[in-house]
Order: sequence, then structure tokens, then C-alpha cells
Amino acid sequence: MTDGTRSYLIGCHQFLIHPLCVLWAWRKWYGSWPKLWQVVCIFLHDIGICGRQYLTDKTAKDGHWMLGAWIAWKFFGQKGWNFCAGHTPESKWCSCERSTLWYADKYSWVVAPIWWLWHNYKVENFQVTHPWEWKILIAKNLLAEKHFSSHKLYQDNFL
Repeated sequence: MTDGTRSYLIGCHQFLIHPLCVLWAWRKWYGSWPKLWQVVCIFLHDIGICGRQYLTDKTAKDGHWMLGAWIAWKFFGQKGWNFCAGHTPESKWCSCERSTLWYADKYSWVVAPIWWLWHNYKVENFQVTHPWEWKILIAKNLLAEKHFSSHKLYQDNFL
């Protein structure tokens, strides 16, 4: 099983828990709940992680947004595409600007329950800083002027 498939089924991109954390992060970050079409997109945005070796291959996560963006485009047109694709605007294949999903997706790691982060740490055999420190790294990244992807944070902070 690939890193991405394991992640989507039982790890940090888990198809139910991660989107619920993103919804909670959205509420905390923006002070309101997302619109229904945005909720659907939140549940779709990481589906493309399946089949990718994203932890061991530095380029494998690039493009993981495409499948979710394509499905969102089928349902909601360009706004769905831009919303999903914009959660990973640093991708070499993405010409979209950062969407509001970017902030909620990143902030989801700050608001996620610590038991969930420990679960991910063990299940995905993360070789990155411990969960409490991870929350701090993500929060500092969100507050910094020059944001970068949390996947880059992961790759730059191996233990």
C-alpha cells in the first residue's frame, strides 16, 4: 500500500477526520462555517493523495490536488476547481492563487486533537518533530509573512 493510500484510509489525510478538522479550522479561522459547496470540496480536496508515495518521494505530493479539483469542477465549475487547486498553489502544475481552503487546511493541524496527531505520528511512521512541536511549527508558519507548505515543513524537520 502506498504512503498516500494509507494516509487517506487511516492516516493524516483520512477521508473523514481530516476534513472534519478542516471544517473546525475554517470555523475558528474565518469565524463562520463554509458554504455547502465548500464543504463538499473540503471532503474532496485530498482524494488525489491515494496511490502516491508522498512521504518518501519529495515530488509525489505535487499534483495530489488534481483529482479533487477535477471532481469539484464537475460539480461546481471553475470556483470548485480554484478552491481545491488553491489549497496547494505552490504545485508546479497549479496556476491558481491560494484559496481560502489553504488557510483552513493548514490550520487544521493546529486545531486537531493531540491524540489524532499522535495517531498519525505512529501510523504513518512520521520522521518529523513530535506532535506538540508540529502544532507550533504550523502555527508559526501561518503567522509568518512568507507561508510555505506544511509538506515542506515535514520534509525540512525530520528527526
